[in-house]
Amino acid sequence: MMKKMIIWSVLCLLPMQMSAQVNPKEGYVITNEGDTVRGTINYLKDEENAKACQFRKAGESTYKKLSPSDISGYRLADEGIYYVSRVLKTDNVEQRLFAEFLVQGGVSLYRYSYNGETYFGFADTAGKEAVVREDKLNEDLTSYEEKLEARRGQVQQVGSVMSKDPTVAGRLWKMDLTSNALLKMVKRYDERYCTSDGDCVVFKSDMKKSRSVIPHIYVGAAASYAWFRSGSQTFQTLPVTSSPEAKYSGFVPTVMVGADMTYPRQSQHLMTQVEISFTPYSIKADEQLVADKESRMKCSELALRLGVGYVFSQKSSVSPFLVGGFSVRHQMSIKEENRARVVQKTTGDIPFLYDKDYKSITYLGIYASAGVNIGHLRLAATYDLPFSGSNDLQMKSALTVGVAYRF
Repeated sequence: MMKKMIIWSVLCLLPMQMSAQVNPKEGYVITNEGDTVRGTINYLKDEENAKACQFRKAGESTYKKLSPSDISGYRLADEGIYYVSRVLKTDNVEQRLFAEFLVQGGVSLYRYSYNGETYFGFADTAGKEAVVREDKLNEDLTSYEEKLEARRGQVQQVGSVMSKDPTVAGRLWKMDLTSNALLKMVKRYDERYCTSDGDCVVFKSDMKKSRSVIPHIYVGAAASYAWFRSGSQTFQTLPVTSSPEAKYSGFVPTVMVGADMTYPRQSQHLMTQVEISFTPYSIKADEQLVADKESRMKCSELALRLGVGYVFSQKSSVSPFLVGGFSVRHQMSIKEENRARVVQKTTGDIPFLYDKDYKSITYLGIYASAGVNIGHLRLAATYDLPFSGSNDLQMKSALTVGVAYRF
């Protein structure tokens, strides 16, 4: 019971430690007068970036929130992601937001987020504008027809802005309205029809910085120490027979593959985990049941772990972490070898050996893990506590210590 309480405490405390959102990136803001002020930008989720720029001047210790009215734009360093202040229409309401500049040319393309939706704005040099909502078509005919009807007005607006290309409207009916697809379409249009307006510039150049989820895939091997208990049994036959309880424990090898996902634009400390492992068990009983005969439990196990964790530092080459969550363990080809059964007769107990086979057993449980990432190496110790299983054979717990390579 105490073990369960400790693991549940870890699971409950982890989210409380991950609320701070700080994702510092070198960059600069552009004032309304056109001046450039360099410093650090707290680069967060798209919707937060649209409402305000959290900026810290070089030499200062705190961030200041700058609204779209305070500055004309901001940009990450190294010619990276670029936001500009624009009056944009969302749900038929115009308001000033920061929009991410995707393409600059005879027709420019912007992207911004509002109320959980992503929008794209088109604008030409003559002042014509159009706005579309991010949308993907699917194969369901009913939904497809509904989306086409809702898209009709958007197609007409974009076609008006990109009027020099007669194929634009036809393509908009059939394509997914996503960042990559629209970026390619606008870039192609500018390069064909807007050469007099100068070179077409694509600002979405640093995909790594813009990712909101970063997977860290790893593969590795470990040693596990596991505990099992096989219950005693009484058989109501003549003569009466019984089978004593057997406890098994020992070290077994484990191989694993998994991924730790970090979310730098939401929190510098948040991590989620998914891991799959394979373990071939072959462990002997803690006590010899019959002289000169070794009792042993054998099975093959596939395990799945899903968890949430706390990373102490994502940017350091040495990064400790804690993670906890839920596990599913599926054991196959289970066999107890040399189990002892006692036949009770008036002349005395007569022990004899037998093997016992089980159907596959699935265990649900929880786990807690602590480790450290050192460059590409991932060192971790994990304690598993199963909740359910078979009444005859129960897995009590397991402790795993392993090393993995992070890609």
